[in-house]
Amino acid sequence: MPCGSFSHVGTFETILQRLCRAHDLTLEHNRPTDDIVFHSLDIRVVAIYGSEDHPIGAERRFRLHMTDDKACTLAPVSVDTKRYASRLQRWRVRQWVRRLDG
Repeated sequence: MPCGSFSHVGTFETILQRLCRAHDLTLEHNRPTDDIVFHSLDIRVVAIYGSEDHPIGAERRFRLHMTDDKACTLAPVSVDTKRYASRLQRWRVRQWVRRLDG
């Protein structure tokens, strides 16, 4: 990816739909039709910064709330996004990638 560019991963709704398809869950109005209840959604980003060889990461958690009108709303759990840039944190980021590759 060229310097300064970005990749759009879609809306929260499309992310939720992709996750459910990957796990064979059926959605209706962004709610699972089974006895499953969504509590939160964690978004993680892995990137290589500049000339660095090691990945850095970021993570943010959103609480999912099912409304009475059968809609799903999102609210961030905290104001800040957690950064993973120290040596130990970068090791954790590499573990994320390994689990995805496995």
